[in-house]
Amino acid sequence: MPREPNTRSDRLRAAALAALLAATAAAAPLPRAGPAAARAPARAVLAPSFFPTWQARNVAFPFVLRVAGAYRMYYAGSGAAQFNDSVADQWSTGLATSPDGWHWTAPDDYEPVLRGTRFADGDVVEPARRARFDALSAFGVSVVEAAPAGPARYFMYYTGWNGDDEPEGEGRARPVHFRIGLATSPDGRQWTKREGTAGLGAVLGYDPGVAAESRAVGQPFVRREGAGYRMWYEAFDGVTWRIAGARSKDGLSWTREGVVLEPGGADAPDALGARDPVVLQRRGRFELWYQGKGGAPPAVRVLRALSDDGRRWIKATGAVDLRLPAPLEGGEALHADSVLVEPDGACRVFFAREETRRRRTALGEAVSRGFRVFSVRVDP
Repeated sequence: MPREPNTRSDRLRAAALAALLAATAAAAPLPRAGPAAARAPARAVLAPSFFPTWQARNVAFPFVLRVAGAYRMYYAGSGAAQFNDSVADQWSTGLATSPDGWHWTAPDDYEPVLRGTRFADGDVVEPARRARFDALSAFGVSVVEAAPAGPARYFMYYTGWNGDDEPEGEGRARPVHFRIGLATSPDGRQWTKREGTAGLGAVLGYDPGVAAESRAVGQPFVRREGAGYRMWYEAFDGVTWRIAGARSKDGLSWTREGVVLEPGGADAPDALGARDPVVLQRRGRFELWYQGKGGAPPAVRVLRALSDDGRRWIKATGAVDLRLPAPLEGGEALHADSVLVEPDGACRVFFAREETRRRRTALGEAVSRGFRVFSVRVDP
């Protein structure tokens, strides 16, 4: 397990690194509003810390909220050099703030705002310590302002995992039994987990009796609808990921609506799965942005579906061009978890992309992968 930054020296190094990242970002020209900005390439806005800490190797799953003219980014971090089904690591959720959405600063204590169990170096992750659904990881959040009559100002929905997996053949196992949890906050900075009734503390769990989501649910995206709430989330049947929906009157108890978006046909860019839903309203219509996986390279694309009522979706043609500084390689992943609509109707997208790093060693080429967070302005 990665060591936590509990010492003063760790925090000082973290602060110095954050200042260096901010200075580097400040030196780059900012895209300005208008047609030229919509064509500007994506730029990195948040990077791993690269020393022993909870986000040493990866920062991913960004969710950005506008608050009083500034920005808050809730993002996930981990210390593992790879992020795939063969490497299990704790993922925690942190917070960074920005005056403009381009220059980000981490809090002084550099601690996560939401985490699973806090393990020490050498701890054994035995079944008895995985009694909660989020014992190992709490990530992939969606933050929404709570209904005025409620006890909290903000609700945070997140993906939790307790380490469950199942054999996949040839000595490999894949993680399963992701569930969705809830935390609440009076200010968006201090969060308290709320106990749900959908299994091990979750508010929405996988359901063996529902074929499409019999192995896992996760990556919630929640919007207020009147006095209630509506959720879109990814659902897994053991083979394929789909987008499903649910409703709630109080934000705690949820009623499933079933699958709202299926993968496409054999040659479609989402033939192998649809994940990471983000729903927004733009130019008089609803848009569902999601991650599609297909058989042709690049394997992962950010796709859209359109709707007049937010219920019946028609897939748009073509992928969203996120103007990546370098094309995706092989199975590298891409997560577009936040899309903000700007006054002119264009979209400010915050996404994490996986990057492959190669270096030569005495034993040959060493390959590792990690995530960074990028932002880009597009108008699809």
